[in-house]
Amino acid sequence: ALREKEGERNLWVSVCRRGNGICIKITDNGGGYRPDSRNRGTGTGMKVIMQTIQILNNKNKEAIDVSVHNVSLQSGEMGCEVTFWLPDNYDYRI
Repeated sequence: ALREKEGERNLWVSVCRRGNGICIKITDNGGGYRPDSRNRGTGTGMKVIMQTIQILNNKNKEAIDVSVHNVSLQSGEMGCEVTFWLPDNYDYRI
């Protein structure tokens, strides 16, 4: 969790076109994704986001793709990287 991290806290956001959609990548140096950590919140936020995306994907020809994984940073620290791929012409109405 970036909030509890001592020292320099970094958050990087990149947005680029990939194929027939947009790729949004968010990376931090907060120690990596630890779903069982006591320092995290309730976990409800991620569940709601994923359920909403699943509902939307069921109504669209192409699906939003989401990945969450740990990354080793150049600084030697562990971080978390979340990537969203959003297809062109996606209907966000529920």
